[in-house]
Amino acid sequence: MGVQNLAKALTWALVFASVLTLSTTRDGGSSPGMAAEASVVKSLKRAVSQEWRVGARSICSILGCDYETVKSRLSGQPSYFVTFKALSAQMDHFNQMITTRRQGEADLTPDQRKARWLLLTKVADILNQALGTEYSVPPNYVPEDMQSRQYQYGAAQSPEVVEKASQHIKSEVHKLQVTVPLPTTEDLQNTAREKLSGLRGKHQQEIAAVEESQRQKLLLLQEEHDRQTHRLLTELKIRQVEEAETLRAELTEERRFFDQNVKIWEAVSDMLTQARTILETLSERVHVMGTQVFKLSSFHEKLTGYQQSAKSNPESTAAYTALGYAFQSEAAVVQAMEMVTTSYRDTTAIAAQVQEILNAAENAMGTVPQECMRWFEAQQRGYKDRLESFNKILSDLTTRTEDYLQTAEEKKLVTIFAGDEVRLQILALLQERVSGWNTQLVTIRERTAGIETAATRLMEGAAQLDRSTLEAVSSVLQQPDGFLVHVGTYSTETATLRESASRIEEDIKTNVKDLQEVERAIRSVAENVAGAQLPPAVLDYLGIPALVNSLQVDMQLKQNGTHLVQLIRGRLNQLSEVMRKLELLRKEVKNLKSPADREQAEWSLNEIMKELQDVTRTKSEVELQVQQVTLEIQQLQAAANQLEQRMALERRTVRRNAPGRTMAGGVRGTTFDGTTLGGLGGTAQGVGTIMGGLGDTSDVRATIAELEDQLRKTRQQVQERRQDLSNKQREAMSLENTMRRLETEIATKQREQADEQQRVARILSLAQAISGSGGPAGGVMSMASMAAGLGGSMPGALMGSAGAGLLSGGMMGSMTGSVLGGSVAGLGSSVAGGVPGLGGGMASMGGSVAGLRGSVGGKLA
Repeated sequence: MGVQNLAKALTWALVFASVLTLSTTRDGGSSPGMAAEASVVKSLKRAVSQEWRVGARSICSILGCDYETVKSRLSGQPSYFVTFKALSAQMDHFNQMITTRRQGEADLTPDQRKARWLLLTKVADILNQALGTEYSVPPNYVPEDMQSRQYQYGAAQSPEVVEKASQHIKSEVHKLQVTVPLPTTEDLQNTAREKLSGLRGKHQQEIAAVEESQRQKLLLLQEEHDRQTHRLLTELKIRQVEEAETLRAELTEERRFFDQNVKIWEAVSDMLTQARTILETLSERVHVMGTQVFKLSSFHEKLTGYQQSAKSNPESTAAYTALGYAFQSEAAVVQAMEMVTTSYRDTTAIAAQVQEILNAAENAMGTVPQECMRWFEAQQRGYKDRLESFNKILSDLTTRTEDYLQTAEEKKLVTIFAGDEVRLQILALLQERVSGWNTQLVTIRERTAGIETAATRLMEGAAQLDRSTLEAVSSVLQQPDGFLVHVGTYSTETATLRESASRIEEDIKTNVKDLQEVERAIRSVAENVAGAQLPPAVLDYLGIPALVNSLQVDMQLKQNGTHLVQLIRGRLNQLSEVMRKLELLRKEVKNLKSPADREQAEWSLNEIMKELQDVTRTKSEVELQVQQVTLEIQQLQAAANQLEQRMALERRTVRRNAPGRTMAGGVRGTTFDGTTLGGLGGTAQGVGTIMGGLGDTSDVRATIAELEDQLRKTRQQVQERRQDLSNKQREAMSLENTMRRLETEIATKQREQADEQQRVARILSLAQAISGSGGPAGGVMSMASMAAGLGGSMPGALMGSAGAGLLSGGMMGSMTGSVLGGSVAGLGSSVAGGVPGLGGGMASMGGSVAGLRGSVGGKLA
């Protein structure tokens, strides 16, 4: 647990140290009022020394000594042991730096090798002084330019040595002579490089701008984006190549004119003269930095008492007081270290400037045209020697600067090392609690995000349910089964949404309760830190202000949650109201026929009406046939009566006139001379002629026999006609029954269709009510769109016109009227799309049939 807390503290220390160092560097220093807050970050940065063991193991492995032995022997010598810890921490920082940069041994820069060599040399010298050993740095860890030099720990701490070194450098600088025999083309090359670099940067910016613009358009139309990007980049590259070629041509022309007026060696002379002046200034700055390093060693004793107090009472109020004292005591150390850092930054900047000048001079010397080398061989050797001398002096001053900075860091770390344990213990404890609150808040935010997601899904589910409901309602007449299934699904989904709403409400209450507990705990810690009079930066380091701000934002969950619950409840109430209407609609739809059944019923009604028309026509024809057969029977009966009368007459004549022929002939002539048998197709004259030849009784008997034969045939015909009449009457009666049956079926189907029409009207009314309150999609569905789903056939078939509908002009009355002699015009107008001309034809037929029925009835009676 201690190592984990220490790691957390180290991480925060490095972050705050980098930020504060940049601020101090930019402002050129810090005011005394800022020292307390800056000391927090600086003190936390010192926690790096807690990892000195890793650096110590690395140093022991390089020097070839045993780590445990060295640690146990140095533990009895506190002064050497503390310095050894500080150097080990610096070595660990160096190893972490090259590890982060992924550098190998061959990738180390000369400055890095020199810094490591200085650390190893110091550690070896400390071990030799403290333990009486003779450790030295291995040759493979010594830089090439330091092979012939020796380093003595503490040499840089002597003012006499510093003064002597400074005087020696000044004397060497003054001995150098700088001549200016020839010019150089360095300025032109630098200008050309700057122009080319600027043009390349411009081109890169243009390409980046085009690519960014095209990337944004990629979301809208990828294919168009690729095509336009390729075209724009091609055009841009062509233009850039043209610009580059133009610029190169201009530079070539400018170079041709510039080479005639500028001399290379003149520029080299000016650079070396400038470098000598700056080296003198650098030597003075290094001397001042050496004197400032000694000021840091006086602060160690002042913090020893605070270190002991923090170690003895880490959990009591004294620990918080010691923590405050430790923060306050660091201000002077930090200020002194800032002065050293400022001096190091100035000397580093000056050294970089000198190095840049020397590098420029060396590059300028390397650009001397080979055609002119025979004129400047002596000058080149002289400048080269002077350049090497300046580089050697600059390397020595840079090494001393690094040595001073490392020594200052050591003194700073050793001085303030004693207060780290107290600060780390208290801050780690507080940090652990803050981390726990952060974790709890993250968990609450995750639950809140889950609540928002659940609420969004609930609203989306309700909206989807509304849309599916409107779709089902709009097609309720075409797909009633699908609507019934949807009603069951709607009930299930509504119950599921209510359960989700209950869970959301419970989760909101739980989150609000947890947030209130975290708020009370944070307020308590803030009051304790303020009571200990610790710097406000402690709260910033712990993240208490940010945590409080975040908590205030999170506390809005209560108000927002209440509003969300109200919205969800209102939405569920809407769903309940729609469910009530759906139940009413479901009851009507359950009894509704399918579209196919409705079309079948309409077709069946038309077929029955056609059948009734055919039966009526057939019945009329049969009644006409009955009338004809009755007339034939009457004619045959009359013929039979005449035959019977003639037979009786003939028999009487034979009996009266048996003795003679004259009387009989006269009687026959008188009798047959009338018009009695005219209806049989013959005339009295014809009969008289036929009978006139009968002169005796045998002829009369033959005539009587012939008449009897005719009478028998006539009676047989009458019997046959009566049989036909009976059959026709039975057929007419059957057709009458069929007509009544068909009329009953038509009336039944009319009532069914009327009921279905009323049911459809109720369904449309309920559907309109649902579509008007269907949530976000309400009002989309209209009665016109629902009625359009029927194809227009059902309303037209059932309703017809206002004055000729089946219900008003009913088939029952019209059909009965047609049979009894009335008109069937109501039938023809009642059925939309019925048989054309049925009304008029049936009307005329009905009148004829009625008249015939009356005539036949009178005859038969």
